[in-house]
Amino acid sequence: MEYILRNADFPKDYLEIYKMFVKENKPVFMPQKRNFLNIEDFSHWLSEQLSGYIHDLYLIETISETGKWQISGYCLSYDYRIYDSHCQIYGYHNHGITADMLKHFISILFKEYPLNKIFLQIADIEKTLLSAAIETGFQEEVRLSHSKYINGSYHDFIILGYYAETFFRKMTGDRQTLIYEEQLHQE
Repeated sequence: MEYILRNADFPKDYLEIYKMFVKENKPVFMPQKRNFLNIEDFSHWLSEQLSGYIHDLYLIETISETGKWQISGYCLSYDYRIYDSHCQIYGYHNHGITADMLKHFISILFKEYPLNKIFLQIADIEKTLLSAAIETGFQEEVRLSHSKYINGSYHDFIILGYYAETFFRKMTGDRQTLIYEEQLHQE
């Protein structure tokens, strides 16, 4: 699947993000259940999240049936802890987050920030995201059985982790070498 992963452009992308999160009733990362009355209410909430809790918001665009690029998902990082050198991520895509999309996003995070580890917390019913995470290199660290109530039944809550050291080893180099080589290619 051909896709683009790009930084959200605000305020230009608010309407599309609003449609995806609210109007189309797609899964959205929200610590608390919220009902938004209109796009202004949503924009205000998202601005607050972006200035505090959510660190990075990348949009996934794919080609629609009409042949145009459209926003079809997102990846975000949150709970960024500089002193602990870790953050958490979440992602959603209409056709499921692929391992390629996840690799692309964590590559950005590990190269941009001095992270030691990235966490992903999901329910066991998010099978596409779970298999993409495992294929990417995430390791299951904690499984809380029947602890997440979704759509009328209990599901396992899984916390997966991925160390920067493992990521850079798989990339056949260390962090500084890869960042330096990437800077040379951009010049």
